Amino acid sequence: MDKKLAFLEVILSNQVKHAQESLAKFTQELLENPRYSMEWSDNAFLQAAEYDVARTYLAWIEKGCTLSEIEADLDDEVLNAARWGSNSTSPGTNVMKQHLLASKARLLTEVRRLAKQN
Repeated sequence: MDKKLAFLEVILSNQVKHAQESLAKFTQELLENPRYSMEWSDNAFLQAAEYDVARTYLAWIEKGCTLSEIEADLDDEVLNAARWGSNSTSPGTNVMKQHLLASKARLLTEVRRLAKQN
């Protein structure tokens, strides 16, 4: 594995760890005060999206995918999500899709930054 992919693996692993910690805290708060926790659950959506995206691309790295393959997939995912959006009758689904798009866009930015480095 090259240095750039190894660095990306560290970034993604850290995202998974942070998301797990945040979601565990949210779960505890949800049990203590469900209404209030749901009213302020935006961070839980964000962390769930970060967790999902990081786990997806960690699996890609484990399968031996290259940085350019990850970049190409993220590019397609971001463009398609932005192009078609989410029009579900479930507000939660729409919020999650927005966070997934944002998470993939942030990761795409990081992958492109890594790809440009010498």
